[in-house]
Amino acid sequence: MRPPAAEACGRRAARAALAVLAALACARPAAAATVDISGLQDVTFSSLDPTVSVTRSQNLCVFSNTLLGLYSVTARGSGSASAFTLSAGGSVAPLPYQVQWSAVSGASSGTALSPATALTGQASNAILPTCALGPSSSASLIVTLRASDLQAAGSGLTYSGTLNLTIAPD
Repeated sequence: MRPPAAEACGRRAARAALAVLAALACARPAAAATVDISGLQDVTFSSLDPTVSVTRSQNLCVFSNTLLGLYSVTARGSGSASAFTLSAGGSVAPLPYQVQWSAVSGASSGTALSPATALTGQASNAILPTCALGPSSSASLIVTLRASDLQAAGSGLTYSGTLNLTIAPD
């Protein structure tokens, strides 16, 4: 039989060893934050009446594994300095458009985005990337052509452009 002091020392050593193991477990690096966007579609405007503003919105899936599902979104257009503009080519003036973002699916309006400027503090309710489980979408992209800009656009021309969205952990 071990003396009581040695037994107590053994318990303290065991406790200390457990504390070190717990500290080592807590010191592991956190998993890298990941985000995902899916469901993007081309935005098409056709047969426009230049006296009426027109808006197209689409539902997207944005997933973030960060605490509270937080993410930021940054939009860059294909115009000069990432401007949100469409081009008909040649010397024709570009056609501007507005972009809004909502962290809610099915929205018809949202927060206006500025070119190359992150909109932070967005929260996703998506459970898995691509919304494979839970809600089928978690955000809305809203694009608007204003009547005043349409009136200044060239008649009978085809305009096109690219909008790049960057989703980042926040």
